[in-house]
Amino acid sequence: KQWYQRRVRGICIAAPGMLLTPILMERLEKMPRFRSIGKWQSCAIQTVCVGCFLVAAVPFGCALYPQKQSISVEKLETELQESIRAKHPERRLVYYNKGL
Repeated sequence: KQWYQRRVRGICIAAPGMLLTPILMERLEKMPRFRSIGKWQSCAIQTVCVGCFLVAAVPFGCALYPQKQSISVEKLETELQESIRAKHPERRLVYYNKGL
């Protein structure tokens, strides 16, 4: 399940930059002012476009699935089990943040 969620999240994060940047660059290249720009400046513009798309897409991709995950205390390392049982002996599940 987590493997699937990570794949979908990665696709959703990368897709806007991969799909929209070529469309945007094609439209810009038709403009007369853009034709005078050199090849290296065009690369810089593409990089900035992809960066802007990523800034918007990463929070969306991370929000697709819940970040909070539960795990049984018995599946944790021994030190953590002892610490949790000392503070909260009745607790059977703990929660952690999966992150990206």
